Amino acid sequence: MNSLDIALAALAAVLAVSGFLLGRGREKTRQRREREAAKDEASQILKRAREEADTLRESTLLQGKEEVFVNKFRWVQAGGAFFFRRFRFRFTAAFPAFLARCRESSCFAPVCVRMER
Repeated sequence: MNSLDIALAALAAVLAVSGFLLGRGREKTRQRREREAAKDEASQILKRAREEADTLRESTLLQGKEEVFVNKFRWVQAGGAFFFRRFRFRFTAAFPAFLARCRESSCFAPVCVRMER
């Protein structure tokens, strides 16, 4: 082998190592960009999910308020009038049925006991 062959072999080795390192760097950069894009997409998905959950919560709350209003209106139409100041009721034919429904519901039991006094 002459010196030209050795120089060409050394140059080829240097170019191969530098090409490998350059390719590896580009691959790492591509993977980092993909990872950042995936994080951005995940954050956008979470943001949309939170917005939808807030919208659903507000919608459910409004439906509940509407249902309370409708039931209160029906109760007043049936002859029962609420006086919220001291849990006083005007005793009508519908009140015992209301009190029975109230006793069946465990979450309103303390209120019903207070209303009976």
